[in-house]
Amino acid sequence: MVHVYVGVSISFHPAVPQSPSDFQSNYQTCVSVTLQWQPGFNGGNEQTFTVTYTDLDDDQIYSVDRIEDTGQDVMEYKLTEADGITASRRFRFSITASNRIGTAPVTPEFDTATPGICTSQ
Repeated sequence: MVHVYVGVSISFHPAVPQSPSDFQSNYQTCVSVTLQWQPGFNGGNEQTFTVTYTDLDDDQIYSVDRIEDTGQDVMEYKLTEADGITASRRFRFSITASNRIGTAPVTPEFDTATPGICTSQ
């Protein structure tokens, strides 16, 4: 009996992360918006997320950089008054992922609004 060994080498080249999916707002108050998304493959490196949003009522653009990937299947991030969220405003959101190799394409944008009356926060 003859034994033959065939060596297989698999190499992985780090890549740009995939764009997050299912990006949406799952809760709004008059002074906060909670965002939710599913991270894509990180490309083999640690990734962070950048949320960009526009106050559609005054065209002010905001950005929150370096939101760390927690490793969860679904991530949440809460924006508050300190981030420019106020009552009775319309906002447009997008998100992207970055790692040391580069930045993923921006997700499709979505719009949401904060209510005008604060009942509970």
